Amino acid sequence: MSVSSRRALALLSLLVCGCHSMRRAPLAPGVSRELPGRSAVVSSAGERVVLDRGRVTADSVVGIRSDGARFALPRDSVAFIEERHVSTGRSLGLAGGVAVGIIAALVALLVAAGPGLP
Repeated sequence: MSVSSRRALALLSLLVCGCHSMRRAPLAPGVSRELPGRSAVVSSAGERVVLDRGRVTADSVVGIRSDGARFALPRDSVAFIEERHVSTGRSLGLAGGVAVGIIAALVALLVAAGPGLP
């Protein structure tokens, strides 16, 4: 893999990792469904638990906590659920910041090189 390919891959990884946010998801009564990849459950007491492979059932929310332990919470004890989504604003902001940084670095290199360049 060439150096430019590695740099492009590193930049793409940065953009993908930095562009997600957690949003509240509706918890419709009596509806069972799987939660996307990584989600969070906030209990009525205010405790927030991040889950992998989460599922909402008729009477509870279940999944695997980040420490690998199984988690279950009765549905009537759930304040809300947060799901991970791509954040368009953060994505555009990060891409713009990276572009400005690259332009600033190029300008600094040109200024440092002096007037000898054509």
